[in-house]
Amino acid sequence: MRAVRRDVITVALAAALASGVVGCQDSKSSEGKADDDTSGGTEVRRTDPAGVLRTAVKKTGTQASYKTIQTGENGTGRSDMLYQRNPAATSMTSVTEKSADAPDGMIRLLTVGGTMYIASAKVPGKSWYSIQGMEGGGAPRAAGYIDEYGGALAATENTRWVAEETVGDRKSDHYRGTVDFAALAAYKGTAFPKEARERYTLLAKRNHLKSAVIDIWVGKDDLVLKARETSTDTKGKKDVLNEEYSHFGTVPRITAPPANQVLTSDQWLDAQAHG
Repeated sequence: MRAVRRDVITVALAAALASGVVGCQDSKSSEGKADDDTSGGTEVRRTDPAGVLRTAVKKTGTQASYKTIQTGENGTGRSDMLYQRNPAATSMTSVTEKSADAPDGMIRLLTVGGTMYIASAKVPGKSWYSIQGMEGGGAPRAAGYIDEYGGALAATENTRWVAEETVGDRKSDHYRGTVDFAALAAYKGTAFPKEARERYTLLAKRNHLKSAVIDIWVGKDDLVLKARETSTDTKGKKDVLNEEYSHFGTVPRITAPPANQVLTSDQWLDAQAHG
């Protein structure tokens, strides 16, 4: 994945280490747990992709928690992220280059209630440093791009059902569409809520994207199981982002590190300055 392309963990963590700024997403707004009910008949799921996608985005958004695995093309740049809706919290781990701060080549980050905790090996006797006042109630992009991808496909007329496929051990319906970002920015319908649409099209504009092929796999219980965005910028360069979603409602509760293991960001910077 190109670092400039994503405001996800590989970028968010690097930015946090440097300045404490990370792209965030509002926390989800309603309660819910995954269930095993099959929603809608086979014909409806094949002929009304927009309706299925709207339902799936809404239902997935009600989940109390879930896991997102994010990778680039051919599985590169893996990030494992846990999302908890209430209270807003996330846990994110990403593979990176080995450094003094991450000697094992892993970057770890927690957000709980608006505070970000970044694992650090550079301060003896402590394990984390914190950054206060994180936007979005401490729920960065560990929730994935479900709202953006699902909304974009629901608002795109060429979106089609592709096939019934298995994701993990779960049957799902595969949908695909080609999104034109200029058309999406001008969209006035209700299938793609304004906030998510503006967030997605702004990210596309910043990265000079012209279009993207989006694939989404929706389980028979109307939960989004997998998504893939293959985007093309104005110079014809392609980028791939894969996301897989699982463990709906079963993620262990995410909590802040013990206070005696945490430095404030000012204390951490002072420790680095004084060696």
